[in-house]
Amino acid sequence: MVIYEAASAIIHLPNCTARELAPAVSVLQLFCSSPKPALRYAAVRTLNKVAMKHPSAVTACNLDLENLITDSNRSIATLAITTLLKTGSGSCTAIEKVVVVQAISALCQKYPRKHSVMMTFLSNMLRDDGGFEYKRAIVDCIISIVEENPESKEAGLAHLCEFIEDCEHTVLATKILHLLGKEGPRTPVPSKYIRFIFNRVVLENEAVRAAAVSTLAKFGAQNENLLPSILVLLQRCMMDTDDEVRDRATFYLNVLQQRQMALNATYIFNEITLLSTKPEKLAPSRQDIFQEQLAAIPEFMNLGPLFKSSEPVQLTEAETEYFVRCVKHMFTNHIVFQFDCTNTLNDQLLEKVTVRVEPSEAHEVLCCVPAPSLPYNQPGVCYTLVRLPEDDSVAGTDTQGARDPFCFVLSMPSYFPDHLPTGAVGFSLISGLSLSLSHAPL
Repeated sequence: MVIYEAASAIIHLPNCTARELAPAVSVLQLFCSSPKPALRYAAVRTLNKVAMKHPSAVTACNLDLENLITDSNRSIATLAITTLLKTGSGSCTAIEKVVVVQAISALCQKYPRKHSVMMTFLSNMLRDDGGFEYKRAIVDCIISIVEENPESKEAGLAHLCEFIEDCEHTVLATKILHLLGKEGPRTPVPSKYIRFIFNRVVLENEAVRAAAVSTLAKFGAQNENLLPSILVLLQRCMMDTDDEVRDRATFYLNVLQQRQMALNATYIFNEITLLSTKPEKLAPSRQDIFQEQLAAIPEFMNLGPLFKSSEPVQLTEAETEYFVRCVKHMFTNHIVFQFDCTNTLNDQLLEKVTVRVEPSEAHEVLCCVPAPSLPYNQPGVCYTLVRLPEDDSVAGTDTQGARDPFCFVLSMPSYFPDHLPTGAVGFSLISGLSLSLSHAPL
């Protein structure tokens, strides 16, 4: 207590400067974190007196004073708040302003009966300079008060109408106009909002003018007394320079002239319902699957885009040892024959299976891509690449040359693996087998 009395005596000396008070303020700052409530109270009360004459000298204690705001002793918390108000700066950043507005919004939800005081304070903040985020936070706060407190509706709409008279943010103007169209027609005197709304048609950009036209239509649809005036205003909007504004004015004018509540409910009050789920992705088409499969083969990477794939054509009879069907893939200058082969013999394993193509003289076989193996009853795929004649290499056509008969020969070159599968019994490897499969044009 002796130290405190010495610091208090220095502070009460007349004509002391902030520099001379610095040692005493440092001692009082230490007392702010004392575990004894009496010392904390004495320190805060003395700092409060210093802040009246020398607020800059107490600025260094702001962090300690902020911690005392939540003190269990109400007197200490009150003194800490009043001292901070005296030492606070006169300006704050945009982020801090948004935080303040959010805090006010939370207070409005906690104390709904204090909406009138909060609304006046928020309207004054709307008139101050600030960026988009700051203004949007204030507008959102006022809108939430209007929607949650019916008795504050008229006051809130009045403040918002004054704001859009000099609003440079299109998003906020259209948002307020939407709120006016929703809440304005149900107020005791809806006609007082018409002037603010039509001013937007005259003075604002295209997006705001279109929103104002929709708002006017909502007033006319819900108020029979205002309908003649609304029809006149919509007729004026039909002379607008923007297509969207003219189209909306023409559409709403025709709907309102019918004077049918069912039409109004369908085309004016009915809001668009957005899908809550994303649309299902379309399954890849058969052409896309073939394109992806062929592009993965190095020999076919540079053939260009796939134009068309034919339907599968069966080259063998159903009861033969080997089942083969062919799909023809047309490119600009080439044909790729895809052979889907199935081994129906359970005691044979086929290795490096190819189908040799014997084309006409005009065509040239460039390469074959064999199927690595063909076990029993497991399908395998092999390919043959054929170059089209120069006079027939036209993209998107199936010329006479492409329809020439081809002879296909199924062959398995001699190939013996180092070892057969473990436990293979009665298992034979076919080598050097050729099976001629002549077929008409594909």
